[in-house]
Amino acid sequence: MGNNLIILTVFSIITLLILRGYMSVGIRLFQTKNERKRYVSNVSKMDRWFFLTAPKVISDKYSRYEKRTIHYSSMAKTYRIVNCVNHATLVVELIFILSFSLGFVEESLLNIVCVTYFVTAYFSFGVLAVVEFKANKRFHRSRYSGKS
Repeated sequence: MGNNLIILTVFSIITLLILRGYMSVGIRLFQTKNERKRYVSNVSKMDRWFFLTAPKVISDKYSRYEKRTIHYSSMAKTYRIVNCVNHATLVVELIFILSFSLGFVEESLLNIVCVTYFVTAYFSFGVLAVVEFKANKRFHRSRYSGKS
């Protein structure tokens, strides 16, 4: 059973890192090169990991292609919430994995917690896809319909 717990732990952490990487790339796309340099130099690593000040640093921009203002700060707030929820559920899952390995928790409860974590991660992927789709809806509409 020990190998299964290690595989589950590694898979859970990899899932979190994939989500975190997707959000990090999204935050980087919201900024210009100079804004990104200022953000990295003025903000601590812990702050950048959890996107704590990202909504304050990132500004909304008008898109000529979309012909509307894209609210990047609202998207950064969504990223911050999704990131914190995923970290919290991962910590709970890891606590239950440790408790199970020490014999404090039954396997059925561990299964429920693990399934809950992966459902949360799956839901997070969906939320991030909807946020990105709504932000660039004209681009996606033209891409999928074949029109520009």
